Amino acid sequence: MKTNLSFTQLGSVFNIPGSAEDRRKRASDAFQTVENILMEIFVPQRLGVSHISRQQAEEHHTIYSKEFFGSLCLIWDGTYIYTGKSADHGLNRAMYSVQKKRHLVKFMSLVLPDGYVLDTIGPFYGNENDAKICEQILTTMDRLREWCNVNDVMIVDRGFRDILITFEELGFDSKMPAYLARNMKQHTAEEANDSHLIISAVLNAYRPRTTESVDPQAQKTLAMSTEQRAAMQNDLKKRVESGKLSSKSNWEKINEADFDFPLLDLDDLCSLFFRVYQLKQSRSYTAEHLDDDGNYYIEIKPYEHSLIRCAIRTRHSHSTKYYVWVEYSLRDTSEPTKCRHLKFKSGERTVGCCAHVACIIW
Repeated sequence: MKTNLSFTQLGSVFNIPGSAEDRRKRASDAFQTVENILMEIFVPQRLGVSHISRQQAEEHHTIYSKEFFGSLCLIWDGTYIYTGKSADHGLNRAMYSVQKKRHLVKFMSLVLPDGYVLDTIGPFYGNENDAKICEQILTTMDRLREWCNVNDVMIVDRGFRDILITFEELGFDSKMPAYLARNMKQHTAEEANDSHLIISAVLNAYRPRTTESVDPQAQKTLAMSTEQRAAMQNDLKKRVESGKLSSKSNWEKINEADFDFPLLDLDDLCSLFFRVYQLKQSRSYTAEHLDDDGNYYIEIKPYEHSLIRCAIRTRHSHSTKYYVWVEYSLRDTSEPTKCRHLKFKSGERTVGCCAHVACIIW
């Protein structure tokens, strides 16, 4: 695979005697023998639900997955490999993915929270969606169903929505980011928070682990804080929806001379934003929000001085802006920013915040 040499060329490299066709056949047979041995002996020892016990699988949990979900977690995700076209028209149609607009074969990966691959199952046709593939696996793989226990957590993306009922019938606890309900412009705080817990777990599965945690206690504290915030209600949203905070007459431009905001260091911001991604985004959002004189337009509620508002343009559309409200406190040092609200699909959440909110606080 590395050299991209043909079997005939490999036969010459290894001085296999005979004609060119003989060298090709013997090299091909040797490779096929090695592949068969690997599949029969090596792969079953390193892949598949039978190669580790449940107790060993639980050792591959992270601090976050233990705190968020408790039970054994499996993350399901479909992947694919591009292929060429086939002379068989039926197979050609079956391998074509409308979404990717390419011919491909699919595989289903079952991954533990720290990124350890429990099993990779496939191949499947390219025109089958993740939910259909998952249903085939649950129907045909008795060993997987026997290995899993009731109340095990199955973490999936929205492509698995049609299989959630099957998970429930088997006694599994499925976790999937919520869909926006019909005629709703925004997810509820609970939906938005749960979605971000799921995303955090998925990141732990697929993000490379370059180093082990140097401070497990700090991670556990952050995980506990995340779970506590997920249970909180966004009271600021109710005030915004009442209409009292939307009128322009209720706001005035901040005068730097008489405006105080809690002093936050880098550690405070990382704790508030749940690490550094939002901080990195804040610089770009802030640069776009500055006017020609370098001023940052933020409004404050008169006589209250505990609430600020700002209109932030989204990076995806020049014409789309979202109003952001941030409630803060100069007295409560443990939680200087109490509530944040954004007129965005996930703007009601209390776990972390998006870059629109982060750039204002930053």
